[in-house]
Amino acid sequence: MRTATLLLPLCALGASASVFAEATEYAVRWDPDKGGPQSAADAATKLEIDDDKPKKFEVRYLTVKQPPGLPGPGFEVIARERTDKKGPEAMYKLRGPNTPTARQTLPNWQCPLQGTQDAKVEVDVAWVLEDETKPHLPPVIREAISYSCSVAAPASAAYPRSFNMVPKPCSNLVSRLKEDVSKKVAWKVEEWTLPTKSRMVELSYAVDAGSDEHRAAFQKKVDALLKAGAIPLPSSKTTMGGTCPRKARRA
Repeated sequence: MRTATLLLPLCALGASASVFAEATEYAVRWDPDKGGPQSAADAATKLEIDDDKPKKFEVRYLTVKQPPGLPGPGFEVIARERTDKKGPEAMYKLRGPNTPTARQTLPNWQCPLQGTQDAKVEVDVAWVLEDETKPHLPPVIREAISYSCSVAAPASAAYPRSFNMVPKPCSNLVSRLKEDVSKKVAWKVEEWTLPTKSRMVELSYAVDAGSDEHRAAFQKKVDALLKAGAIPLPSSKTTMGGTCPRKARRA
């Protein structure tokens, strides 16, 4: 059986006051048309993740001006808007290298969105295919730290004018199944229909404080996916979901 190789670090994100980086999200993504469970529902069944209230929403990435004063080289702001039956939610995320300097700087990061904010800092641990020409090789594990905040409002109202926010002309349709093991632990399976009309399925595991035990629990699920034929993708959701076909036009 293929087993994952550890590769540290990949990227890092910021933090806000009173938010700490112990929270961790483990994730793996695959193309169901190339192997593995064929949908979010199929994956949830195979991996024994229960959810009797699946959710559907639309995710649109936004083009924004990168502000001055970022924590260091390699950092970037990622912006998106998610819309479900309750309405739109604007999100801001800061991503960059997980350096000692970043870890000292980011706990004081301030969310720029206007309105009441929910903010979090997470260590992101992803199982990815390092070389697309060698899908038979085991995935590598890449770590990051992410800061994100969100506001229950349209992006047009939440983002300051200085960001020069422009919605991208394409969007993603997402189906999510989620099992809350406790208030601090949750499994999620999402199926994304990307702007290219191809599909991506993601399994993730969010915990309030990452540990070797949590990583081992997720590795067990990854092993099951690999055995079922899934080939981990090398790209992030931001890259896949934020890349519009050339002929895309904003509706």
